[in-house]
Amino acid sequence: MESGSVPCQLAVAIRAASFAALLLIALLSLESRADAQGELNFAGCVSNDGSAGACADAPGTALGNASALAVSPDGATVYVGADNASDAIYWFNAAPAGQLTFAGCVSNDGNGGTCTDLQGTPLSGIASLAVSPDGDSVYAASGTADTVTHFTRAVSGALSFGGCISNQGENACTDVPGTPLNDPLGIAVSPDGTSVYVASLLSDSVTHFEAAAGGQLTFSDCHSNSGSGSCTGFFGGPLAGAIGVAVTPDGGAVFVSASIADSVSRFTTDATGDLEFADCASQDGLLGVCSNVPGSAFDGPGALATSADGDSLYVPLSASDAVAHFTLGAGGQMTSAGCVSDTGSGGTCTDVTGSPLDGAATVATSPDGDSVYVTASDADSLSHFTAAPQGGLTFENCFDNTGANCSDVPGAAFDNVREVAVRPDGASVYATAQNSGSVNHFGRVLPNRDLSFAQSGTGSGIVRAAAQSLECDTPCANPVAWGTNVTLTAEPYPGSGFVGWSGAGCSGRGACAFSLRANTTVTARFDTIPDTAIKKAKVKGRKAKFTFSSDVVGADFECAVAKKRKDPKYKGCSSPQKYKKLKRGK
Repeated sequence: MESGSVPCQLAVAIRAASFAALLLIALLSLESRADAQGELNFAGCVSNDGSAGACADAPGTALGNASALAVSPDGATVYVGADNASDAIYWFNAAPAGQLTFAGCVSNDGNGGTCTDLQGTPLSGIASLAVSPDGDSVYAASGTADTVTHFTRAVSGALSFGGCISNQGENACTDVPGTPLNDPLGIAVSPDGTSVYVASLLSDSVTHFEAAAGGQLTFSDCHSNSGSGSCTGFFGGPLAGAIGVAVTPDGGAVFVSASIADSVSRFTTDATGDLEFADCASQDGLLGVCSNVPGSAFDGPGALATSADGDSLYVPLSASDAVAHFTLGAGGQMTSAGCVSDTGSGGTCTDVTGSPLDGAATVATSPDGDSVYVTASDADSLSHFTAAPQGGLTFENCFDNTGANCSDVPGAAFDNVREVAVRPDGASVYATAQNSGSVNHFGRVLPNRDLSFAQSGTGSGIVRAAAQSLECDTPCANPVAWGTNVTLTAEPYPGSGFVGWSGAGCSGRGACAFSLRANTTVTARFDTIPDTAIKKAKVKGRKAKFTFSSDVVGADFECAVAKKRKDPKYKGCSSPQKYKKLKRGK
């Protein structure tokens, strides 16, 4: 020790630390249950008239002809569009378990004071809804009004009119060049929220709008069969009866289904979101313009959807009573990968039990990628399919209005099932029924993902998940529900130091927190701490600085400065350890 005026002693002790290893948190795993992963359980409904007590009764009559459906990114709000009879958008607060409570509505005429009244009639024939990724905007495509309407969304989910765009500038809307919005039926927002795409049935077109930071729309470009007005045209007519639009998760490709051409067209996007026609697939190849889908089961494509990983595209086929599957390559390039149908379509498709796909209308994919849900308006049904890793579909079960070959939805609230949407947390599925004027809620059994924990290094310790009261000091693994929020802490055993985490995006020595969305392995490293002694000590005046011989990361010490006392009071310290305001000793 260097000379100084404060003679003192430093006692060093290694603090016991906690375990190492990988915690495969059984605590986070789902309780054992008989239901298959992805399976649905009817959980309730809201309808225009209460459906004879089967559903909660929505105020007024604006929920009549419920059809369009969208869920906010935070899962807190469900939006339902009702066309023709009501021309309204209802919104419902969704509880943590997904149950719906009426919260408000907007409509063309105020619905007798139930809803906020809009200027003009921009919601006439509302056909589809979309919510921006940031949750701040909601867009509605209305076929009768030939409009796209923008609403700003409050934190509560409430909507305020933010403007509209139409062919002729009617309803106090902004006029677009030409007439690309003749009967707009499909709408989708790009993953970055800067583009909105609209498919229009009678214009045979797809239109791109740029979305400002506040969600306001500006016309950018369009493509149509005829190329009239401001649109780019092309040969073969693949957009005849354009009805649905979907965007890949990376925003690099846009798909448009066309019910008259019996086709799906692929467009690539540039940096601004503008479209360029790439290719198409159709029932008969459209004179060589499109690739030919095998068989004859590609009749009447409807509102399509991509998988969460962007590797698959699913297309419902109302006239074929089928669902087609395409695998997607680089840039969204489509390859026909099979289909499922009520009849097997002459061997082209896999046959499903009964006829739950009669009039297949819309499709939705789960955020975990394990499930695909399909509505069928003629069968009054909602079907559940499991999706294989490559996207292939296997029929599991269905719900319908009568219980014929499917589970029965209570009451008569499932007449003419239209749209389906999956909540972002994957735990709830919603479906609208037009003739019943209802929105139905189903609880969903979340699929599992493997959570594995490994241990490395020369030491040992224990990993804990305090919220679930679980701990593990040897390698372990367990199935855990997809989307579970996991928080791990590590404590080294005596003689070891916790060095840090690897895996699941975790590093350093703090808590390891992540949402489990894929099979995941987390490794905790513990190293043995060698015998420790004071390596260097410097004392000057009332200050002292000590350095210990152990430099193992994660080595935790307890230190005390003693004035020749046998039982000094130890406190946590680290190397180098500094002291101030020391008192003189003997």
